[in-house]
Amino acid sequence: MLKEIPVVDLIVGLQWGDEGKGAVADRLSANPKYKIVIRPAGGNNAGHTVFIGNKRFALHHIPAGILHGKIAILGSGMCINPLALMEEINDLEKAGIPTASLYISDRASLLMPWHIEEDLLQEKARGKDKIGTTCKGIGPCYRDHIDRVGLRLSDFADSEERWRVKLKSKLGEVLERLERLYPSFVPAEFFARFPFENLEAIRRLLASKVVDLPEFLRERRHQGGGILIEGAQGAMLDIRHGTYPFVTSSHPTAIGCLDGMGIGPGDVTDVIGVLKAYVTRVGEGPFPTRMDRTTEALIRALGKEQGTTTGRDRNCGWLDFVQLRYAAKLNSVTGIIVTKFDFFHELSTLRVCHSYQRNGEEIKYLPADMVGCEANFTDVEVWVEPVKNSTQVMDLPAACRNYLWKISNTLEVPIVGLSLGPERSDAIELSPTETVIY
Repeated sequence: MLKEIPVVDLIVGLQWGDEGKGAVADRLSANPKYKIVIRPAGGNNAGHTVFIGNKRFALHHIPAGILHGKIAILGSGMCINPLALMEEINDLEKAGIPTASLYISDRASLLMPWHIEEDLLQEKARGKDKIGTTCKGIGPCYRDHIDRVGLRLSDFADSEERWRVKLKSKLGEVLERLERLYPSFVPAEFFARFPFENLEAIRRLLASKVVDLPEFLRERRHQGGGILIEGAQGAMLDIRHGTYPFVTSSHPTAIGCLDGMGIGPGDVTDVIGVLKAYVTRVGEGPFPTRMDRTTEALIRALGKEQGTTTGRDRNCGWLDFVQLRYAAKLNSVTGIIVTKFDFFHELSTLRVCHSYQRNGEEIKYLPADMVGCEANFTDVEVWVEPVKNSTQVMDLPAACRNYLWKISNTLEVPIVGLSLGPERSDAIELSPTETVIY
């Protein structure tokens, strides 16, 4: 059962991302109890898609709360690409969405063109051992932060004179290092196309939006109103707890979100886990429940499974209870929202993975190294009735309710919401006393 306000609620993806968190965050942001919506970590390697009528918004830095006029904050754990962020701001303004309520933490990492250049060079150098990175520069940017040599938004918002000195010094160091590490890198060519003027123009526009996040939140919370933390990507992409090394460079788990906020776990009211009724992932890495290619092609077409950021086709698999149990416990989830089962009536087969087989042994936990894990499946009853126009749980077909009950029962977490499509109205919110039963 979700607790009462005042709230600091946290949305976290329970799979490899692409669970539909953008639409969930958009719907939850409409609740007047939330005054602030924060994106705590990651960068424009992630994307949240929101539909308002026939308009599609692809958000990469900015949290979905901006679409409801909420205070929208880019948190301290983020990598901010100022060029990409400015493009995103301009797109929103052109669509009639004001961005005056957007703020950026001064502790966020500044992602520069050289990070993208190095990301591309690294991935190319890996050859057949590539990770499948989006090549947005996120990894190199976080590495600079860990090495304590990175730039932050506090540097970007500094005086023009001090910023120019820092930029000149850092650029010289980077050119020398990349030339030493990558024979194909030509410093003169990179310097010639470096966007000095564009960066300076953007710096002047964004400087007023940079705030001391802990102090900013303290003042706003004192004034009243809840906070919604909009996590990006998914738990299985966490650099420590995910399917390493095929992961992102940050911590898209609940505790990682708090790190990007500057608040402690005692401040959190509820952790809302979002999961898709099947599972997808992009890039490389283990994927025990991947479907046969014919079924995968059908799911990909029905679910429109192409990445918001990269446009790449997503690999599709059956729901993995081993992985989900791990993610739910890892994030201390108090409620779950299930998405993207609105087209399941078109399927002739529905399966779930209840355990793995590895080296002749059945295992029901997620090992650190998933190489060699094969899924043990259970077939689940399908349904033929569409669910799209359902407005309450009991409108759903019995077999559908049974499928949802299996999810809730297996994870030992109540379902608090259902998503039946991309539109804002395509949702069922469950009351605390309502249950999803067969």
